[in-house]
Amino acid sequence: MSAFSSVGTSRRLVVLAAFALLAAAWGTSAAREVPPQRGGSPDVGEVRVGLPEGRTVPLTVTIGEGGVQLDLPRGSAFPIDFQETSGGLIRSAEIRDAGGDRLVLDLQIAAGLFEGIVHEEDGIVLKFRRRATSMLDGEDAASRYSLGPEDKVLLTVTGFPDLSRQVVVGANGTIAAPLVGEVKAEGLSPRDLAVKLTELLARDYLVDPQVDVEVVEYRSKWVMVTGEVRVPGRVPLRAASTLKDVVVDAGGLTSDAGIAITISRRAVEGGSTESVVVPRDAFEHGEVNPEVRSGDIVNVARKAYVYVHGEVRAPGRVLLEPGLTLLKALAIVGGLTEWANKKEVQVLPEKPEAPAAEYDVRDIERRKIDDPPLHGGDTVVVRRRIL
Repeated sequence: MSAFSSVGTSRRLVVLAAFALLAAAWGTSAAREVPPQRGGSPDVGEVRVGLPEGRTVPLTVTIGEGGVQLDLPRGSAFPIDFQETSGGLIRSAEIRDAGGDRLVLDLQIAAGLFEGIVHEEDGIVLKFRRRATSMLDGEDAASRYSLGPEDKVLLTVTGFPDLSRQVVVGANGTIAAPLVGEVKAEGLSPRDLAVKLTELLARDYLVDPQVDVEVVEYRSKWVMVTGEVRVPGRVPLRAASTLKDVVVDAGGLTSDAGIAITISRRAVEGGSTESVVVPRDAFEHGEVNPEVRSGDIVNVARKAYVYVHGEVRAPGRVLLEPGLTLLKALAIVGGLTEWANKKEVQVLPEKPEAPAAEYDVRDIERRKIDDPPLHGGDTVVVRRRIL
């Protein structure tokens, strides 16, 4: 039974009522600052989001500096107090109308890291962890690695070097352990396997044995890395590997790497795919480094360009950088000529089925309308004035 279905009808109505109150302000922006939580916070936290009945939809998660954005279907239900629900790991939450039947949930993280999404019967659970105890911490993370077939481990029995050896987890999930024989290892962490071997040796063979288990080669779990890396392909996962780990193992980024890295993950067997979009600049500055999981596909996008033609001083292509807008692109190509028609500047998307847009640059300069963002492959056309 899911968390939403187990809380009872009265609480569910309260949650949905709170959602309805927020929905009334979704026309432009519905910022909802959550007051600071009093007292201590747990090391882990979560936020439950109820999805409309019968809706199984692809989720897109964008991780930025200090925050997480989710694209969700209209009709989703949200907690009354995000900070209290998350154990103090969420500082603020904003719900915005994204047009059509979509909403954007923007969460600002106070003291934690986003770890992933768990799917339930009628919603999703967003998992967060305090930085000090995150899955990125080397020693703790290594101890929680789940062993699988083809992993190679080193068994060390203190004081008995003849019993210490390297063994490989077999296809049936077992290892050949000294003295005790075949032992199930698949699904256990190295620490759990060490405890199990210690108990087995102490039962019939040794007095107060001390056993240590260390993974020597990680072979059972892997991530596919594609796109603009030097050595694309399957990359074996180490204990709690992060995006940086697998990019480094794939040879690093090429000179043609673009502004975004996407992690795609199958939510459930046969279910929808989740996508986590990581801005390259935040990744390279160490601000964002999410954990990756076995079966993930990491794609490093190629550099993208915007093309500017017509009555500008230096027509040509402009490298797409984060935050590139129409006015910025026009400035990069030297600005408009004296013959430019400022009233009808067109932006043509790369995909022909997408609608073109037309802007009066004077209205943007006077801040009557927002300066529109540009996307990879867009073409900006500045026509000549007709006298």
